[in-house]
Amino acid sequence: MSDRQGFRIELDPTPDQRARLGRHAGLSRVVGNFCLEKVRAALDQRQAEKTYGATGQGPDPGALVGPRTGAGLACRAPSAVPMVHR
Repeated sequence: MSDRQGFRIELDPTPDQRARLGRHAGLSRVVGNFCLEKVRAALDQRQAEKTYGATGQGPDPGALVGPRTGAGLACRAPSAVPMVHR
């Protein structure tokens, strides 16, 4: 059995840093919600295709495609790091 040591730190940002942290957290949430919407749409599309007998051959209905580039999106849930608010 191993012992694990954890550390708890408290952030004390300046007003400018606090604003930047808030913008970063807000943008992370927007991106996470965008990706969640795309994943749900792909799953809904798969369900719809099952109702009209799609064989699953051809393009993957779950593939996420970017709006302009056609490149796949790498949507992952952002890592959640709890912050102490005071």
